[in-house]
Amino acid sequence: MSQAPGPDSRPRGWPSPEDAEQEWHYDRDRQAGPVPPLYADTLGRWWLAARDAAAGPSGLSPSRGLRLNGYWYTTRAPATAPSAAPPGGLGSRWEGEWSGALAGWLTPWAEWPVAERSPSELALLLIRSDDEGPRILRVAEDIRAAATVVWDTFQRDYRQWLGADVAPTLTVADKPANYETSRALWRLKEKVAAAGSAAPWLREAILDASPGNLHDTRAAHPAGRVWLAAWDRFLDHHGRRCDEGGGLGPSWVEDPAVPLRLLQAYLDDVHRPANEQWRQVRNQRDALAAEAAARVPEWAHFGARLSEARWAHELLSHRTDDVAQQVAYRLRRVVAAIGDCLVEAGCLTRRGEVIYLTREECLAALHSPAVPLYPLARRRQAEVERQASWPPPPVAGGRHRPRMEPTHTSDTAWQGVAAAPGRVRGPVRVAATLGEAAAARPGEILVAPLVTSQWAAGLPLVSGVVAAGGGHLASAGLTAAEFGLPAVTGIAGVTEALHSGEWIEVDGTRGTVHRLDG
Repeated sequence: MSQAPGPDSRPRGWPSPEDAEQEWHYDRDRQAGPVPPLYADTLGRWWLAARDAAAGPSGLSPSRGLRLNGYWYTTRAPATAPSAAPPGGLGSRWEGEWSGALAGWLTPWAEWPVAERSPSELALLLIRSDDEGPRILRVAEDIRAAATVVWDTFQRDYRQWLGADVAPTLTVADKPANYETSRALWRLKEKVAAAGSAAPWLREAILDASPGNLHDTRAAHPAGRVWLAAWDRFLDHHGRRCDEGGGLGPSWVEDPAVPLRLLQAYLDDVHRPANEQWRQVRNQRDALAAEAAARVPEWAHFGARLSEARWAHELLSHRTDDVAQQVAYRLRRVVAAIGDCLVEAGCLTRRGEVIYLTREECLAALHSPAVPLYPLARRRQAEVERQASWPPPPVAGGRHRPRMEPTHTSDTAWQGVAAAPGRVRGPVRVAATLGEAAAARPGEILVAPLVTSQWAAGLPLVSGVVAAGGGHLASAGLTAAEFGLPAVTGIAGVTEALHSGEWIEVDGTRGTVHRLDG
């Protein structure tokens, strides 16, 4: 598979001359910002390989990737889902085929010894990652394709039966995996309350703590040690995710600042418990199902179809996102070790600079670490930070560029994708990361570039969701529906148009957002 080199020296806004007639597509459903060179060379290329493999013998040329103004573009849209559902139910396929294959590949990769490895050994691990990443992401693409077929078919038939679209609340699974981290944080909160008179200082100590001193806070006290052990178990189980979209930032295991901020927000006693949220969503879901079942013809096998659609919702809202996050975490372990090695060799001054090198530059430096690379890495980091303020066009290049409809109707109203039903009014909380979203106050509406299932633990803190990215079956809407939150997605530039503190109305049923006076 060929891949265009990075565009660091190209004019802003266009591919190189030899690609002038090729259309490059930017996928706002999966990306929230510029992609550093090393991740474009690895994760970006792996996704392309996975999509091409999932497409099968389509007769099309393999996809190509390009960093254009730091954003990741591909030469064609992701592989379309097959027109017919594959044999076997999604639930049985997940439990009997997909989850086993993923565990069989992900578990050994997570156990690769990366500490104190020689430069040549680290180079081999990076090369080995090129084998592991694409085949695991291929499974994620297969899951996404199969689940999309089931959902689209159910949506089509439901529209014929009832003359209306499926409300995402109807298809929420019986035990949404997106609640797992929220419930775990709530249990940590309850353990603080359970300490009671034995450790009355514990709550305030956690509220005032930072990741650097959390374990020093009264750790000698028995109640403190019990709670800290529970905190460590939480990180061990839930920590292989990160604050930044796409899994490109440090994981919670490496930097627990984000889960600590979330826990501190939960300790404020101003948010609904996860179980209470789920009870309300479940009651609404079951009422919708009963109403629909009474109107759908008997021959439609509505109960079985709905059960399958709920599996599709679960797979699309959480499982495929989680696979991508797990792959990114494992790559980061190798990359971080390479960064440490290059710092020790004098090529870099900080571990984090490594992601601004290309894959080939990393391999060359590991084999011959004589050339300082930190000036180059710092220039590229500054470029990526500057490029984050450039709104990426959906399509670049090509002879016939498709006309893009505007997503706003005025300076006070926007039309996006109706992602999760309901209507809410409240003040805006603009957040580029989950860590920033953790500062939300009760009643605020989250406005973000991209909301994935990894943000689920922050959704109990807000009353609605608006996202710049996301479209048909976007994770933002499916996840918001699981928490009973109205959501509108696919409004490009909304994070620049709205500001924290402004009041808006979000109608997730119609897909509209209105700025309110005052």
